[in-house]
Amino acid sequence: MFQVDYGMRTEFPLIEEGEHDAVIHSLTLDSGPKGSYLKTRFSLSGDALNRQAWLNLSLADGALWKVTKMARDLGVADATKKYKSRTEFEQDVIAMFTGRPCTIVVEHEEFDGVIRNRVTSVGAPAVDVVALASA
Repeated sequence: MFQVDYGMRTEFPLIEEGEHDAVIHSLTLDSGPKGSYLKTRFSLSGDALNRQAWLNLSLADGALWKVTKMARDLGVADATKKYKSRTEFEQDVIAMFTGRPCTIVVEHEEFDGVIRNRVTSVGAPAVDVVALASA
C-alpha cells in the first residue's frame, strides 16, 4: 500500500532569466473567468534546448493589442484583413503563430510562495532564420 501526499507540488526547473531563442510550438484556445485566451507553448533552443515555456494570451477586447503587437513583431500581421467572426480571427492567429521562430524574454516571479518562469515578451527571432535556411 502507498500514500499520496496531496500537499506536495512539483515545479518546473527555472529557466535562466533573459532572452531565449524559441519556436511557438502550439497555441490552444481555452476559456477562463475573464474570457477566452490562447495557451501558448514555446520550445526553447540554444542553452535552454529541450525546455519549454508558456504564455497565456488574453483574447478579451481590451487585451487584443498584445496579440496584434506580437503578430506585428513576428512579421505576420495583416492590418488589412477583416474577420467575419471571432472564431475566424482565433483560428487565423493560431495558424499564423504556430511554428514561428521567435525570441522570448523570461523572468522569474513569485506566485503562491513559489518562484516560477514567466514569459514577459515575445519578439522577432534574434537571427534571420529564413536567411540561414536558404544559405
